[in-house]
Amino acid sequence: MYNGFCFFKDKSITKTIKDREGSYWFSTLNDGIILVPDLQMKLFSYDNKSITSLASIGKNILTGTSDHRIIEFDVQKEMFNNVYKEYSNHEIIGLLYDDVINETLFWSNRIGFVKDGIKHKEINNFAAKSITPINNHFYAVASATSISLIRRDNTLAEVPKWLQTEKNSWNNYEYNLLERTTRGRYVLYNKEDSTLYAATTNGLFYFSPKGKGKITYKGKDIFASQLTLINSEIYVATYSEGLFRIKKNNVVENIDNKNINSSLYKITASGNYLWMITDETLQRYNIKNQSVVNYTHADGLPKAELKEVLIKNGKVYLATTQGMVVFDEALNIENNVPPVLTINNFLVNGESIKTEKQPLKLNSTQNNIVLHFSLLSFKGGVNSGKIQYKLNNESWQDLETGARQINLPALSSGDYNLLVRAFNEDNISSNKDIQIKFSIASPFYKQWWFIATILFVISIVLWLIFLYRLKNIKQRNKLEEQKIKIEQELNQSMLSSIKSQMNPHFLFNALNTIQSYIYTNDKENASEYLSKFSQLTRLILDMSNKDYASLADEIKALKLYLELEQQRFEDKLNYTFTIDENINAETLYIPTMLIQPYIENAIKHGLLHKKNDWKLAINFQKEKEGILVSIDDNGIGRKRSEQLNKLKPKHKSFALKANEKRLEILNKGLKQTIALQIIDKEDKHGNALGTLVKLFIPTKSKAIM
Repeated sequence: MYNGFCFFKDKSITKTIKDREGSYWFSTLNDGIILVPDLQMKLFSYDNKSITSLASIGKNILTGTSDHRIIEFDVQKEMFNNVYKEYSNHEIIGLLYDDVINETLFWSNRIGFVKDGIKHKEINNFAAKSITPINNHFYAVASATSISLIRRDNTLAEVPKWLQTEKNSWNNYEYNLLERTTRGRYVLYNKEDSTLYAATTNGLFYFSPKGKGKITYKGKDIFASQLTLINSEIYVATYSEGLFRIKKNNVVENIDNKNINSSLYKITASGNYLWMITDETLQRYNIKNQSVVNYTHADGLPKAELKEVLIKNGKVYLATTQGMVVFDEALNIENNVPPVLTINNFLVNGESIKTEKQPLKLNSTQNNIVLHFSLLSFKGGVNSGKIQYKLNNESWQDLETGARQINLPALSSGDYNLLVRAFNEDNISSNKDIQIKFSIASPFYKQWWFIATILFVISIVLWLIFLYRLKNIKQRNKLEEQKIKIEQELNQSMLSSIKSQMNPHFLFNALNTIQSYIYTNDKENASEYLSKFSQLTRLILDMSNKDYASLADEIKALKLYLELEQQRFEDKLNYTFTIDENINAETLYIPTMLIQPYIENAIKHGLLHKKNDWKLAINFQKEKEGILVSIDDNGIGRKRSEQLNKLKPKHKSFALKANEKRLEILNKGLKQTIALQIIDKEDKHGNALGTLVKLFIPTKSKAIM
């Protein structure tokens, strides 16, 4: 007996012990040892039946059973009384006592109405999940086929207008609010704003005088298991997304509390608390400070399926498959007693070693460590609590639930400090952690003398390799230098050869012109031409001995050349020079005689085949790290020129081919190379308008030269 309550009827109790955590241990003659974590948490059973549903009736509690029985629990006498029994293998899913008509509603595979212990009405084949009164005339029902209304009395009252639609109508005993393909789960009616909430497999719906619709969260449906009302706000339990809070038919938040289970099956409100049923756990959530308290079998709940929870007059009534649990709502179940850790065995390579004298000295092969320990925390059961360990300065590691050993295989040599700590089911840590200090000696190949010897040998080998490679590198560098020198000399020789061939090619054309003047006895033009020719010859001979010439000298030579060509072709040729004002021609140097072959080609192959109106524009534009030279003619174009050249079997465009070879040699090893682009100009009909040559030439400064 405890406070007038008799525990374990029909049990032969021989001895009672209270442990350090406040739990009671009862030894029996024939039923072993019974552990009771809290005597204030009582379990009431009726004929060993499962309690499946709860409802309030006056001062007492109505309960439904798994064998379709309704029994009333007398709160004062703490005993059950039979109310109604029906032979059926269906459990009673829900109960509702209607104090307006003094009837008890029960639902399973049908809905029954019981008064004074007698069932006077029944709706068959109606698998209701939840029922709530709407007004004096109707109940709202969530069933396996729909959300609907059924009559509360025998009057033919009209369905409220805010619940009517054109498609809805009475179908025998029910008035469907949603399509019959919608499976209902729970209904809740808020009297404050006359809103009906319906949880279904298609989401959460609401019906009110202000309108109706679906409540979603971030565009997704809410699949509710049950709803309850606190302070004008609706709290929604869901099967997989935890707890939602709804106000004015809108989701305010999906409550982000890691201590709340994501799978909630039942929910009820009491003051500022929400009581929620999860898998084998009853949770109490304080909506003010967001704290969560868990009630488990460690606190006295039976190891059974939890069916429904009801709060009444400061008491918690919990329906389970083992009976009904009753305890005070304010019951403090927190276990403030720290758990105790004890070492059972410390194994090194499978052999037990005593740990009294620390640090333990182990040789290099003793590196497989196993620690067996025990956790004294009976209230939480064998698998309760949390065990953590850490090695040296590593982070704390969690052991699997129920594990009572730590494996540390193949440890390397060094000093170790192993710490083990425990937490009980209420996260109270052990007062004293297990601490074991040990060191593993280094193997011989890690001893200083062995390492020093190896390092010395390696140093000698590396030094010999270094000398050998240094000798090879010197020989290779010498050969590379000789190769580069030979290549430079060869390139220089090739450039000189090309230039020596290009210059006579130009001089030959000039001499032909002088010869023509002599034949025609044109002394004045011959004298003028010969004077310009001698200047150009002197300038070309001077530049021929140099790799680079100033841009000013190059332009001067080009102008002399064009003056000679203009005189040669009797002023048919009209040319222009445009020089960017940002170009300082005296200080910029470019490879000698690089531009002239392209001007010569424009005249010889582009303009020469035209009768008149020869136009040639030479433009010098400043570019980053060089100049861009544009040679623009209005000749016949490359395509037509090639066709005409094919008629000359012995024709060879030596100047351009020589210049291409020269560009290839000059560009070797340069980061910024000489770039050539030739553009065929055409009108919209594809007719040739001439040729545009763009030549980008990197420049060098006078200082470099």
